[in-house]
Amino acid sequence: MNYHRFLRPFLFALGYGILFYGLQFFLVRSRVFTVMPGASNLLSWDAVFYDRIRQHGYQPGNDSGGFFFLFPLLWRISMLNTWGVICLNIVLFATGFFLLTNLLRERDKQFWLLWLTLPSLYFVFVPYTEALFFLLGVSLLYALQQQRYKLLALLLVLITVTRAGGLLLLPAFFIMEIARRPRREWWCSLRLALLRYGLPGLIGLSLFVCIQFYQTGVWFYYFKVQSTVWYHVLSLPRLPFNNIEQGDWRYHWLNALAMLAATTGFIWLLVQARRWYCNIPPASPPILVSCGYLVVAGLTLLFTNPKFGSAGTNIMGANRYIVSSPFFLVFLHHFARKTRKASTIAGFLALAQIFWALFGAYAGWSRFLVTAVPGNMLILAFMLYTGRRQSAWLLTLIVAFDMLMQLCLFQQFIAPLYMD
Repeated sequence: MNYHRFLRPFLFALGYGILFYGLQFFLVRSRVFTVMPGASNLLSWDAVFYDRIRQHGYQPGNDSGGFFFLFPLLWRISMLNTWGVICLNIVLFATGFFLLTNLLRERDKQFWLLWLTLPSLYFVFVPYTEALFFLLGVSLLYALQQQRYKLLALLLVLITVTRAGGLLLLPAFFIMEIARRPRREWWCSLRLALLRYGLPGLIGLSLFVCIQFYQTGVWFYYFKVQSTVWYHVLSLPRLPFNNIEQGDWRYHWLNALAMLAATTGFIWLLVQARRWYCNIPPASPPILVSCGYLVVAGLTLLFTNPKFGSAGTNIMGANRYIVSSPFFLVFLHHFARKTRKASTIAGFLALAQIFWALFGAYAGWSRFLVTAVPGNMLILAFMLYTGRRQSAWLLTLIVAFDMLMQLCLFQQFIAPLYMD
């Protein structure tokens, strides 16, 4: 392995993580922001549950049963405090970022900056599972590309006990395995997928279920907590999509963008299905798995997310599960390398307006401003920039907006305002 090739993207991501916190401290001391990051407010929201699992394991009657154990176990073994585990997460993410740049053979530091400033990526810098999931997810794609199936099986077990997103990967791997083989071999592809991906996923899930049963005496404790505490049960989605805790003005637009990405991935997979049916070689396995993950995540959010007394489904968590994952970055990279005509950009933006309507963007002028306008601006700037790489001012516009949103969302997280 080339030492410098590893060092550059690793240090780039590591430096960004350090800069992120440095800016937080600077902006608070400059009285631009009001909340100083500290050990107490960094343990907000889900981090409280991970810390509880780290200290006490799973306990009957405790809501922490709705979370997976690998990150709390790593935290416990490392014996780090809150700031220490944040530093560990930054290192884990930087390592995954290095693997991602090598997987995609991306050497353009402008693209690195576009990835790192995505607003939802601040989740990798808090005591959450995102950084570990990011590293394991990229490692999975890397092992798949190198056809190292024993390593891939081990990584599948690990990612399955990291967070629920690991389970969402299994259908994505099935889609990939079937799509990359001739149509007449679909049955053999299915059996091979069951052995290569289904079996390791089942082992990981069984391990998780058995550990929870050993500590709580309750079978399938995770699923019971998710359904009774957070109301994640199977139900038909309702319109318009919304969020809780005044999320409409703070992060609804970001969840709308995440669901648009999942919908775009679904359309792209339909095109790949047609190619498969016509015996045309499909796209590369990493992009097939990545789009498969986005689609399965989007469908899961649509059909299992709660309604919490409102008329529409709460699309909470979309930006976490989709945008902050490595699979979104692979998806973004794949479509960023294509030149687009003005008519294509205009057509996609027109379709996006129909999509924003599902999220209540036309219920009033204020809703339009905080839901449709940010999405339209980012889509247009991104498409124009990737089509005309010499447009440095577009890159500056995207990075400045994304970084500002990233810093503000983090401030709201530690306020604490609900950000998931």
